[in-house]
Amino acid sequence: MAFTTKPAVAAPTARVDSQTWVERAPVGASRAAEASRPWEQLDPKAPASKAFNLRLNDYELELLRAVADTEFCSQQALAKRILVRALEQAVAIPK
Repeated sequence: MAFTTKPAVAAPTARVDSQTWVERAPVGASRAAEASRPWEQLDPKAPASKAFNLRLNDYELELLRAVADTEFCSQQALAKRILVRALEQAVAIPK
């Protein structure tokens, strides 16, 4: 007698944006996040010394190119400006 098993199927994971994650986080997690804010000891105006790769699909890359061209800046400078602004909003750093 042969047994057959169905392959395990992973449940789809829902994407949660950072604001939703913060809203759904347990109260203790929010307090821990507030107590541990390592970026507050760093100079936001310090020259960049770290790098990471960002994978984009063709659509995203063309959007980045088009906006960078219209703003007469590099794609890297544009992506960094947008990313930092979004991250500061996500952790509620006032401007």
